[in-house]
Amino acid sequence: MADKYLVLVPPNGISNVLSTIRQAIDYCDYYERTLLVYKPYVYDVNLGDYFKLGRKNVILDSNKVVEIISQGHHTVYPTAISSPDGLIDLLINPGKLRWGQGGIGSVHKGPIIFYSKPPDWMTKNLYLPLCNVPPTLPTYFFGYPDGPRPEDIILVIGTTWGEPFRSLFSEIQFTPQLKSHAQRVKLMLDKKPYLCLHVRDSDIQSDYRQLYSDNKGLINQYETVYLCTDNHAALDFFKEQHPRVLNNTRFGDNPKSPLHLSTLDGDIKIKDLISDIVIATFSNVFLTNSDGDFTKLMRECFTNKENIAAKIEDNEDTDPE
Repeated sequence: MADKYLVLVPPNGISNVLSTIRQAIDYCDYYERTLLVYKPYVYDVNLGDYFKLGRKNVILDSNKVVEIISQGHHTVYPTAISSPDGLIDLLINPGKLRWGQGGIGSVHKGPIIFYSKPPDWMTKNLYLPLCNVPPTLPTYFFGYPDGPRPEDIILVIGTTWGEPFRSLFSEIQFTPQLKSHAQRVKLMLDKKPYLCLHVRDSDIQSDYRQLYSDNKGLINQYETVYLCTDNHAALDFFKEQHPRVLNNTRFGDNPKSPLHLSTLDGDIKIKDLISDIVIATFSNVFLTNSDGDFTKLMRECFTNKENIAAKIEDNEDTDPE
């Protein structure tokens, strides 16, 4: 039997990216397909440059994905994509995935789509629905077909989120360049005990003034406070309240723009979120009143410091960036 593939174009936000990949793994395990993960449509980076996953049926390298699609005479689903060349053109020209650009595929404008009955392949990993496309990301998407398909390649473009992404993060290994970056961040951290604050603003806004009011006494006990945030106003506020507030986040041309949609290069976005994870993990106190899956991941990393330590520890394959 010829090889069968699922080509996945994941969304923005690391938790959404990992949740969507984890869901696609379920589909591929059930239908015996190999998962080919292309560049997330907002980060626009090759995930294989940053992450490794020890699963034989998952490929994170976008260059390898294009290479595989280019080989042979594959049939493609949805049938609106007439050929592998048409699929590659769609992947490397993301403008075709936008409203008003002549894109192809079904379009979701309405409320979130819920499964009345989860498909058999979805196993016990209960996700929120695929595909929900936020109105701030007006994007064409292709969801999963209703049942098994004979085509060699299935294309899925969309997003989901949910608890299982954290289990996938625990599986993921850092590539040498990301490991080197994480090591440098850890080395620059204060040798004295420090407190870490997390204020989320990209999609779920948190009340940073209330966070300070509720924890003012504890915060002021620490000589150094690291602030992990994508909100420049929060950074300005905490610098007014405390003499030594450090922040590793780089902001785009418009500091008020949500991080996911900022003008920053995708490489910076990936490395900065890993920096924040490292900073939060090795802090003595981690405080946040933020919500969302990424915040839950940071709490989990803080509680299980040895997991992040293992990801960034030196080994033979660690090369400089």
